Amino acid sequence: MLSQLIKTNDDNTKKVNDLETIVYNKNERLTVFEEIYERIARVEAERKVVEQRLETNDEMILRTFEEHKFKHENNEKQLKTMVSIY
Repeated sequence: MLSQLIKTNDDNTKKVNDLETIVYNKNERLTVFEEIYERIARVEAERKVVEQRLETNDEMILRTFEEHKFKHENNEKQLKTMVSIY
């Protein structure tokens, strides 16, 4: 019975050590948490870039729309003027 408890304790100690190696990565690499934070930071940076592109595209679309609207209104005025002359 004692030998079984010792074996169980050794197995549990090995599992704890393996888990510590995975989570805190004793091989001088990033811990799991640091890797997660790094990935979150990268995704956030990419999101900001995409958001800026969308805002720029929206502004360009609105400017183009305003230009076309202005041209359309001017064409309507010219047409009305021409119609009223005749």
